[in-house]
Amino acid sequence: MPADIFPDDSTIKRGEIFADNKLFKYEKNYDFINIYDTGNNLVFSAACEEKNTIIKSFGFSKTYNSFFVFKEKFNSDPINFELRMEFENFNIPVINRSATAFYTPVLVENIESYVIYISEDSSIVIYDLEKKLPLQKIKSKTPVMRLFKNKIGDKEILGFHKFIDKKYKKFFFYIEDIGTGKINFFPIDFKHNKKEESDYKDPDEERPFIPTPPTPAISLDYKKIVGFGDSITYGVINREPFPGLGYIPRLQPLVIEQLYDEAEVINEGIPGSNTDEGIRRIEPVILLHKGKYLLFHLGTNDVIQYDLPTPTVIANIEFMINIVLKYNMQPILTTLIPRYGGTREELKRYRGKIISDGIAGLSESLNIPLIDLWDIFLNYPESKGGYLSLMSDKVHPSEKGYQLMAEEWLRSLLSLPPRVPRDITGFINTGYKITIQWPGNVELDFSHYILKFGYSPVSLNRTVMTSTASYTFIHFPLHSSFFLRIYFRIQAVDNAGNGSEFTPIKEIRFN
Repeated sequence: MPADIFPDDSTIKRGEIFADNKLFKYEKNYDFINIYDTGNNLVFSAACEEKNTIIKSFGFSKTYNSFFVFKEKFNSDPINFELRMEFENFNIPVINRSATAFYTPVLVENIESYVIYISEDSSIVIYDLEKKLPLQKIKSKTPVMRLFKNKIGDKEILGFHKFIDKKYKKFFFYIEDIGTGKINFFPIDFKHNKKEESDYKDPDEERPFIPTPPTPAISLDYKKIVGFGDSITYGVINREPFPGLGYIPRLQPLVIEQLYDEAEVINEGIPGSNTDEGIRRIEPVILLHKGKYLLFHLGTNDVIQYDLPTPTVIANIEFMINIVLKYNMQPILTTLIPRYGGTREELKRYRGKIISDGIAGLSESLNIPLIDLWDIFLNYPESKGGYLSLMSDKVHPSEKGYQLMAEEWLRSLLSLPPRVPRDITGFINTGYKITIQWPGNVELDFSHYILKFGYSPVSLNRTVMTSTASYTFIHFPLHSSFFLRIYFRIQAVDNAGNGSEFTPIKEIRFN
């Protein structure tokens, strides 16, 4: 299968800009840009012909009285990025080289000429174009992305998206302050054409990048499994929507057969979704379905969002997973599926691998199960058809690939420990017996319970096993009054030997 069988998947964007006090229209993606005047005459055009080179942004230079584009080239050996400007009739040599990418670069021309961009470490970098040196680096404690130039009143500003209070909000600083060393951030209020002084937050006073615990707690349904993601979760084959052929409907009968009868696997995949959008909908999805398990596969579309730093993608995922954990849900993570073919393959593979490695790191640090789809797909045995047999296009799995995903999700679900026993109650049969009971586990692979008990909460030195959700403790009258109290805790175990956490230690008393 030739690598160019699939066209590039960059989306063409269209809009309007003002330059030199005139209105122009543009159409662009990461491959090309065309700018037209109001009479639809082409006034500027640029395209990417070099391998692994993309158009990052564009603008109009007052100094050169010309439109220009910023192009970024990715080099894989050794890994580095080059940023340069291209005008209609000439190019400026490489502005800067870095081990990491340059995000949404903007040209600013007031007293001096600066190129301002966002770096991988959530910093806004001000680069002196004449001296070819960084002038200032403004570090943010939370992710920033998508730098843009605009006006508030008669003053030019640089706006950007900054994560604060559980979502991305637009902030800005005044261009006229560049070079003074006194740059302040303000929330944007374009509606009233002013900055929001009352909502001003200094970057050093930001809230941590973690969610607040939900209140009140919600009751979760162990038989509900929510698939959360993009078109790969929704079910797309060869770029066409086929939700009935994706991994969700394939997983449903497997779960009913081997884990929970009457289980429900819910499809919360939205084609085109990325981690920025995912942050906005993760909590509503949790509160809507209240399922115990969340199958998380998101980040594929972020690979081609070249204005989105990879650490920001990983931070977005970490934030969402922390929300899931705060609701006491059980998430399962996956790495991304490697893309096939198309232009800029090296750059996409690089970004996909960086994001996947970040997801694997989150799995380890948060102690969350991980399915390594990157490795499973890429190294699928050639004797079984190899990687290409699992793909229907350069992004989406084939039916065979979706079946493999469903089987991997099931394997991970089965490896999870059973539900912790809960709602333990006791009642007295006679003066010498107390029977405790609790709702039985409903997992189809459930095996038995382990009870540890003793006459002191620090010495639970006796162990019994039972397959029923009850147990009777017996007190012998000849025992001293010290033995009138028994302390115990319970653990559920499945057929594979996976054990739940023990219940908190409980106490019962004989009369």
